[in-house]
Amino acid sequence: MRPEQLEIRALQALRNKEIVDAIGMLRRLTQLKTSDARAHFLLGYSLDEYATRSDSTPDRQESLRNLAIESLEEAIRLQPEYADAHRVLGYVLLNQGLLEPSIYHSNRAIQLDPGDASAYVNIGSARALQKKHEMARQAFQQAIKLDPRSDEAHYLLALVLLDLNEIDTALHHLRQCAQINPDHVRAQYRLGYVYFHRDDLTSALSHLENAVSIRPDYIPAYVLMASLHLRQENLTEVRKHARAAIRLGASADRYPSVHYNLGIALYKMQEYAESVRYLEASKQSYPDDPQISFFLGNAYYALAEYASAREAYDSALVLQPDNADLLYNAGNACFMLHDIACVFERYHRSCDMGLNLACDRIEALNETERNKP
Repeated sequence: MRPEQLEIRALQALRNKEIVDAIGMLRRLTQLKTSDARAHFLLGYSLDEYATRSDSTPDRQESLRNLAIESLEEAIRLQPEYADAHRVLGYVLLNQGLLEPSIYHSNRAIQLDPGDASAYVNIGSARALQKKHEMARQAFQQAIKLDPRSDEAHYLLALVLLDLNEIDTALHHLRQCAQINPDHVRAQYRLGYVYFHRDDLTSALSHLENAVSIRPDYIPAYVLMASLHLRQENLTEVRKHARAAIRLGASADRYPSVHYNLGIALYKMQEYAESVRYLEASKQSYPDDPQISFFLGNAYYALAEYASAREAYDSALVLQPDNADLLYNAGNACFMLHDIACVFERYHRSCDMGLNLACDRIEALNETERNKP
């Protein structure tokens, strides 16, 4: 096959998202036309596209991007003023965490093509990662000026504005992004996130449902929906969305909040054994959260596992020694374990803090002692 035909077929494969076939043909093309900068550029571009596939492992992605960098650098060596090659190389370097080289090549792309909005997006992304928020803002604003319909520029600018606590302006750009591209799953999720923290739960839920409609495997949306429904005491919905997130791979070390929320919901639904399982998992990530130990103690107590209940309550008391309710519940666990000294110590402290229930229990215990033969 002649090189010209090979290039046409490779471009057709790219348009059809047949990336593997395109890479094979472009590799052959670079062998036939070793000094063709465009062939090397297309190969580098295709390798980076392949690296973004969801089934690529992190090691595989890094390997593919390194190959993409080699091809793009060769394109630039052959044609130093190849603006597209500089821009795409800037993007690949950005994804590899090589921020200053990414900025250099993106700036070079802008020098060669001042209207290149995507190069400004590269620069803004790099500056945002460097926590240089004002520089990032300027780059994204310039990208939007050049291309007002750049959904990614609006989205990334919104993230910077959220970091700067400019919530209303961030919301404007998130809405712009979602209007330009209704299938932008991260924008839908982020809109849900912002509305959730503004207590506009109806709007939050609408955007989160949009996110999972666009991408049914988008874990963060399920995690946040579980939190939202817990706030509304919709316990069956908490269970549904939390289990969906966990089924998709939301591990306790990476998404401890969803395990915590599921544990609380199951506790309130009186599914105590399952509640313990998820609360224990979340405790590994939140060892200093007394609420987890409190609910764990309650769940163990309901299961008549009084030693475990006492241990959980004592763990919480280390963090909240002056919590009257916690002291009272710990006293109850001690009572079931027949540790009377512990019972009186916990009840007395709770009573001294004003919990009448504890005071009544002390009086009842004293009355029992007085009535013993």
